[in-house]
Amino acid sequence: MSGWKNSFVTLGFVLSVSLIASAVSVLLVSRHYSRLSFDLINIVCGEIAEQDPDAKKVISAALKEYTGGNADGTAEEDILSALGYRISDFSGSAYGQNILYVLLGFLAGILLFCLNFYVSK
Repeated sequence: MSGWKNSFVTLGFVLSVSLIASAVSVLLVSRHYSRLSFDLINIVCGEIAEQDPDAKKVISAALKEYTGGNADGTAEEDILSALGYRISDFSGSAYGQNILYVLLGFLAGILLFCLNFYVSK
């Protein structure tokens, strides 16, 4: 293999691995940010509900309006889960967009990786 071809293949492998790693990083950071947002809202709602137990209905109505009424699966460990909310309810369309970016980056990395195998032969 010639020198330029070796350089091209090496650069291609580095770029493909970088794209794949970036895609996975975006997914993990997005999930972490959604969890932090959920925890913050949960703490605030918990404090409000502790001060005024009747406020749970107001909190639930406000959150249902914000999230579009998504309420599946409940857990008694925190107020938002007890009211039927999930972490993804508060990440809005950003989570879906991040998944799209992750998939595009991952597919571009895989395509580049496969192209390098083809070129290196």
